[in-house]
Amino acid sequence: MEIDRTLMRDGGFTGDAEQTLPDEVTETPAHPFATWLVRDEKRTVAVGRDTRASSPRLHAAVLRGLAPAGLEITDVGVVPSPLVSFAVKHYSLDGAIMVTGGHRSAELNGLALMRGNVPLGDDALAEVIKLAASDALATGEGTVRRAEILDPYVAYVRGNVRVDRAVKVVVDAAHGVVGSVAAEPC
Repeated sequence: MEIDRTLMRDGGFTGDAEQTLPDEVTETPAHPFATWLVRDEKRTVAVGRDTRASSPRLHAAVLRGLAPAGLEITDVGVVPSPLVSFAVKHYSLDGAIMVTGGHRSAELNGLALMRGNVPLGDDALAEVIKLAASDALATGEGTVRRAEILDPYVAYVRGNVRVDRAVKVVVDAAHGVVGSVAAEPC
C-alpha cells in the first residue's frame, strides 16, 4: 500500500484522524518503518500515545503494523511525547512511534517516528514511503510487552534535577496527558 505523501510532516505522518487516517493507512507506515529499522539491524521500539479520542484506535493499528516485521515492541501506553524518548534511552531501544497530534487541533492526529530518540528527517521518511510501495517488507513474529515508564522517569528526575530553593509550579494540563505526569511529585 502506498503512503499519501501529503500526510508527511514533522518527523512523521499527520492528518485528520477519521478522514485521512483509517486503520489501514495507520498500519501502513508502521510496517515499512519497522523494515527500515530491521535493515540496519535495529529490532526494538517503544510505542506510546496521547489522550486524543482517536489515539487508542491508531495505537492499536501501529502495533498491528509493527509486529509482522518481527520487532520487539515496548508499549508504554498513555504518556507525554518526551516520555517515549525517555523510554528509548531507559530501555535501550532502537526507535519509537508516538501516536500524537501534538499541538494541533483535536480532530488531527498522527505518528511521530524516531530512530533512537531523534525524529526521522525528510530523507528517512521518504525511504519509509518508498518501502511501503515495495514488496520488500521485513517479516517475523513480533512481540509486544507493556512497560511502565512514569516511575523510572520520576526516579530519574529526582536523581538528576536539583532545585536549591522552593519554587511554585503551575501546570495547564487541560488538553493533554501531562496531567497524569504532573500529578506525580518529583
